[in-house]
Order: sequence, then C-alpha cells, then structure tokens
Amino acid sequence: MARPKKLENMTHEERCAFWANERELARKDRETRLADITPKMRKALFDLVNISAEVGEELFTSGPKYVTVHQMHKLVDLANLVKDQFNIGDDDNDL
Repeated sequence: MARPKKLENMTHEERCAFWANERELARKDRETRLADITPKMRKALFDLVNISAEVGEELFTSGPKYVTVHQMHKLVDLANLVKDQFNIGDDDNDL
C-alpha cells in the first residue's frame, strides 16, 4: 500500500485536487450535520445568522448609532431561542 504524498511534495495540480477534495468532504460533513437537526432548530440557527449579519453589517458600515433597538432585541431573542433549542446553559461559556 502506497503512502499518501505529503502536501509539500505535491505538484500544483495535485494540491488543487487535494484541496478540492477536502472542501467537498467538509461540505458533505456540514450537510450531514445540518440534516441531523430539527426544522425548528434549523430555522432558529438561520434566523440568528441573518440578524447577526444584519447587525454586524450595520455596525461595520454605519456605526453603532444606526443599530436599532428592534435589531438588538431580535438578536438577543434569537440567541436565547438557539440556546434553548440546543440546550446551551449559562454555564456553557467554553463553546
């Protein structure tokens, strides 16, 4: 059985193929993990990601005075919903 080549000994084409394969394996892994959660958990995660991106973009482009109280309430509420859905307690700070 041949030993796999080390990354530093691969040609450019072999490295491109290697990393394409790694990306595909990671994509399949993420797809599998996402399929394992309930639709309610999935929605909570996607909503949290979306509001986090919205608030982050607002902070980055316009500054903190343009982030609305509604956005912050939504962010906190969704964070709490995700904590509830995934049983993350207040003592789980080592995530």
